[in-house]
Amino acid sequence: VSQHLNGFADVGCEQKDFHWDSGFACNLPIRRLNLWSEVDQGNVTLNGPGYDVEPNLAYPAKGLNAGIMMYEPMHRGYGLPVVAGQNYTISGKWRGDVAVEFSDPILAQVLETPIEHLNLVIVDGPTCNLTSRDPRDYLSPSGLAKQATSDDELKCIIRGEPLPTPKPPGRRHGKCEFHGGPPAVPYHWDPNCFRGGLGCLADQINPECAFCGFKPFPECIRETTSTAITSTSTRTTSTEPPIATTRTKAGSASTSTSRGEPPTTTGSRRRRRRRRSLHSHVSGSGEV
Repeated sequence: VSQHLNGFADVGCEQKDFHWDSGFACNLPIRRLNLWSEVDQGNVTLNGPGYDVEPNLAYPAKGLNAGIMMYEPMHRGYGLPVVAGQNYTISGKWRGDVAVEFSDPILAQVLETPIEHLNLVIVDGPTCNLTSRDPRDYLSPSGLAKQATSDDELKCIIRGEPLPTPKPPGRRHGKCEFHGGPPAVPYHWDPNCFRGGLGCLADQINPECAFCGFKPFPECIRETTSTAITSTSTRTTSTEPPIATTRTKAGSASTSTSRGEPPTTTGSRRRRRRRRSLHSHVSGSGEV
């Protein structure tokens, strides 16, 4: 046990010299008590064997010797050593759900110890009988991996004041864009997929587009198998003939239609005038 947790001297632990970093050696089953939370609960206080001393608020103890715990944001939780088989009380201003974990099943298997227990009374909450063999599939190396949903997964949970529903980080509305058409499996638009997750980025374009409704993917938020964007082309028809563009030798553009009208260039106008003049002279209706 750390040298800064001087209250363990009162439960029979012996402080060692500098070879052991002045820590406390205990002939007791010292185990770990952890609290996991997605939000900072503020200071949480643990009372019981090892913590019945005056708080040392100087660094690095910061009150830990008296059971005053501060939130650790990297792993999103709290933790202190406890003596297995003893009774402890914990108090705090709880917000949201807080999962409670005691000891480690792998450690119990390695040490070949019988099932160990810890009785934890939560002020304004339940009393939990924790064991070293409790399932903890909801945990990961970074803390909570998923929400525990049953008593089989979670033996002790603190229900605090409801948290406000956070605004999803991604776009709330959108459509999946699958190249080659929508897939044969269900999918949906999930704004919470913006930070990544199982099944997210299903169309390889939008992070919020995700597979759903079949294992191992989550349930669908709503049926969206008809929201894929497919490329379409639009053709327009017209009774008017197409307009053609021609160029004269001088490079000036002229236009004509397929209705038989001559090009409207300067040279063509002069040729029409000469033809009209010649026609008039032959027919006797004009002068040369």
